[in-house]
Amino acid sequence: DTAPPRACAGLYHNSPRRRDPGIRPSVAFVPPSFIWTNPGPGVMVLALETRQLRKSYGDTVALRGLDLQVRRGEVFGFLGANGAGKTTFTKCVTGFVRPTSGSISILGHDAVADPVSIAPHVGLVPDQYEFYGNLSGRQHLDFYGRLQGMPKEERQSRIEEVLSLVRMHERADSRVKT
Repeated sequence: DTAPPRACAGLYHNSPRRRDPGIRPSVAFVPPSFIWTNPGPGVMVLALETRQLRKSYGDTVALRGLDLQVRRGEVFGFLGANGAGKTTFTKCVTGFVRPTSGSISILGHDAVADPVSIAPHVGLVPDQYEFYGNLSGRQHLDFYGRLQGMPKEERQSRIEEVLSLVRMHERADSRVKT
């Protein structure tokens, strides 16, 4: 089995160069080093690992030395009260916030030292999300394509494809707040 497991599908990218019919294409390009390979029988593959992950905001400690391993094929979720550190953890793993100390490894790559290279391989759907009101739909798509490192020509082509898919060409250049 050389395909990534469905439970970890958000960590993998399906570029036009490598298609898996079970995973919808995203806008990111995956460097060859991130394409899934079968490590062999009996080898444990960690999709995500944190060691002594700590995040403080002044005197407030949001994460206290979190050790976590999410293995290939596992589905993992955080449940907890407000202030338990769920959002802080997510922001650290996705590179939006730098941890105070500790390490984060995604597919064996150091997410703290090089969060930009990890970003295209992590999916995040926040529960509270707002678009920038002064940007148009087309500008939003361009912005997120650039965040993923997509080349301009590919980005423009993909934007047109997405606008067609959602039938929004006539409003693509209107500000979101309108």
